[in-house]
Amino acid sequence: MAEEHKLQCINKIKSEKINVQHNITKTLLSSGNYMLRKRQPRLIREKRDIYVTNKTDFKAQLKKCEKLFNIGISEIIIHGLGAAIKRACNLALQLKEIHHNSLDLDIKTSTEELIDDFEPLNDDYDYEMKIRRNSAIHIRVFRKEAMVHWLGLTIFEIWINLVSLTIFTILLALKLDDNYFLEQAGWWVVFSPLFIADGFNTYFCAIIFIRMHMEGMIQVAILRALWSLISLLLIFVFKYLLCKKLSGQSALEYSEVLSPVFILLQLIAVRACQLH
Repeated sequence: MAEEHKLQCINKIKSEKINVQHNITKTLLSSGNYMLRKRQPRLIREKRDIYVTNKTDFKAQLKKCEKLFNIGISEIIIHGLGAAIKRACNLALQLKEIHHNSLDLDIKTSTEELIDDFEPLNDDYDYEMKIRRNSAIHIRVFRKEAMVHWLGLTIFEIWINLVSLTIFTILLALKLDDNYFLEQAGWWVVFSPLFIADGFNTYFCAIIFIRMHMEGMIQVAILRALWSLISLLLIFVFKYLLCKKLSGQSALEYSEVLSPVFILLQLIAVRACQLH
């Protein structure tokens, strides 16, 4: 109770100070003898810093953030001041939703000092300068895992693959037991969870592509869909050839069966080098 009362007193004092500053500004401007010029706050000009205002285009800033992640930036910092705090939060949450929680947020707040210059319109008045304070938010948006970034997969896609791999492992153990799946066609049953997972991942990638396309991020959507489809196709071809080989329906060597995996590993290595 004492702490709550203390916070209420502090908030009351702050509000009174704000009202006093507002009244002073209003008095100076209403006299018609001064012209207000607001100084721009000092900004950190780095590539990863995104400054949000109420005048900037939300979709343009969203595209800029996506572009930074695509060229290998591991984290960005979104800054919002005063009335733009809400837009900064919406931008960070939208990025997290687009990447399906593969991004994480680290939020910090601060109080920034802003300077207002009151320039006299005639020589009878002196130059005035007022310092006011405004709340600011700084949101660090970063990838949870570097491996997720390299593979180009979301947490949901990795979860689907892990579930299907678990079921595949159980069926494989039953297949190797002489009492289960004695026929050669049983290998298709063993691999069925992996094929089903490929279908789910393809459907998921199509939904993401449509959604990003509707939001105007056409180039990003095409690049992401292209990478996902190529990796899914190579993995599917490998599982299909391996299943046929184990079933005795193919005369290919195991080196030929594993060729899609070798190609995929080369692509992942190239992607990892590009991201760094």
